[in-house]
Amino acid sequence: GGACGRLMWGLVSDFLLGRQRVIVLAIVGALTCITLALMTWLPSNAPLGLIMGLVFLVGITAMGWTAVWVTFTAELAGPDLTGTTLGFSSTIIGVGTMLVPPLFGLVVDQTGSYDMGWWMLVGLAGTGTMVLAFLRPQSRKRTV
Repeated sequence: GGACGRLMWGLVSDFLLGRQRVIVLAIVGALTCITLALMTWLPSNAPLGLIMGLVFLVGITAMGWTAVWVTFTAELAGPDLTGTTLGFSSTIIGVGTMLVPPLFGLVVDQTGSYDMGWWMLVGLAGTGTMVLAFLRPQSRKRTV
């Protein structure tokens, strides 16, 4: 799902929404919250096909945004700071990737339910999506 999402969201960004990366990332963030919330409503006896389909959708949303994010980050930083900005943001994302799974497990262990773990992820995804409201690429005029 994540690999499909990377291709799909790049196409949506470039061809359907005119390279408006913030809008694409906001859509992906909202859909991520929805797909993660749906995980809480899966019954314990859900058919395997339903589980696999939902996990695929979680992959498309929760893992498929990175290509658009990299492009947006480069556009936001400009040519002089692209490498530094991508390195810094990748480090932050990497730290989150290492810290959130154990935190998810801790929440599940403490509450005795996966639902709170999924809702924690919904909150994190929602918070990250709301941060987008403050990110706007600056208009850069090129001289020839």
